[in-house]
Amino acid sequence: WWWEFRYPEYDVTTANELHVPVSKRIDLSLRSDDVIHSFWIPNLMGKLDVIPRNVNETWFVADEPGIYKGQCAEFCGTAHADMRFRVIVQTQEDFDKWIEDYRRDPAPATGEAAQGKTLFLDKGCVLCHSMDGPDGPEQEARRQAFLKAHQEGDPVVMVPAPNLTMFATRTTIAAGKVPLTESDLIRWIRNPDDVKPGNRMAELALVYNDPALIMTDDQVSALAAFLLTLYPDPGALTTPTPQIPPTPTPTPRPGEPTPTPTPAEPTPTSFPLPPGNAPAGQQVFQTASPIACAVCHSLDGSVGLGPSLQGVAIRAGSTVPGLSGEEYIKQSILDPNAFVVDGFPSALMPQNFAETLTPQQIADVIAFLLTLE
Repeated sequence: WWWEFRYPEYDVTTANELHVPVSKRIDLSLRSDDVIHSFWIPNLMGKLDVIPRNVNETWFVADEPGIYKGQCAEFCGTAHADMRFRVIVQTQEDFDKWIEDYRRDPAPATGEAAQGKTLFLDKGCVLCHSMDGPDGPEQEARRQAFLKAHQEGDPVVMVPAPNLTMFATRTTIAAGKVPLTESDLIRWIRNPDDVKPGNRMAELALVYNDPALIMTDDQVSALAAFLLTLYPDPGALTTPTPQIPPTPTPTPRPGEPTPTPTPAEPTPTSFPLPPGNAPAGQQVFQTASPIACAVCHSLDGSVGLGPSLQGVAIRAGSTVPGLSGEEYIKQSILDPNAFVVDGFPSALMPQNFAETLTPQQIADVIAFLLTLE
């Protein structure tokens, strides 16, 4: 079981995470393709049943930004308790940016990710999943084929699976069962039933049932690497450069030459931060939106899209002479191109953390990374 969210006025389709603007009435039309479910966001609204061959309508208003958990509240069979979703309530500006980002091209797939993109096509993932924008006629064809096969008792060959456009910007996978991290994504692709028993992907997808299509561990890793490139191309985003006021030029005494001012260099200290909280930073590291640090960086030494951050607190303090570990990490977040690790592309890391994270969140992440000794 999983939830699809369609925004007809924006031509956007996504799955399991409902983005909405704060303090706006959100109208919902609820439909089911299979059995009776119930739509419930405990902190925002009551329950309303979702019934096949029927449309139930409701609405809610979220007064505060944040992430609110949702749940199917009607027993629907295996994995009922795992039919979860999240409502991400944003400022109007952040919501508009999310809509805009949905229309951007994803980051280019290179290296292992490029191999994964080929596998996505060759292994048949594309039979059930869209990944390049709102659902087109092919998704409705999948839906009709799925319903017809069930009605006539025929083998099911395709299903309307979650739209994966901008997949890497999500915070969870498997309908909210586990956080979106590289390790959990690999575990999900390798054996979906191990993560969420009863899902149709493990039951129906040829890649799990046709011996000629079953993937090796390297192919699973490559497919995960490709899915983690499905976020707005960072090359199209702008980075606000932290600035500090220029040092005033002293007025020269009569007869003295006018001094040449030294241009102010952007430095980590030019972006003041509050005291950080390491446990809160660990949460931000795992779940930050639009893309969590944990999507690209492991903490166990394994190499993903970015270098592992295992022991980063020790390394950071000795990497750049005269720069403390705290300052090094801070500058690496605010200016991702300042210190690029050999072997990793400079443009891959998102460039706008000063916009997408609050100063408190940045401070908390730094505090967490400084515990990694």
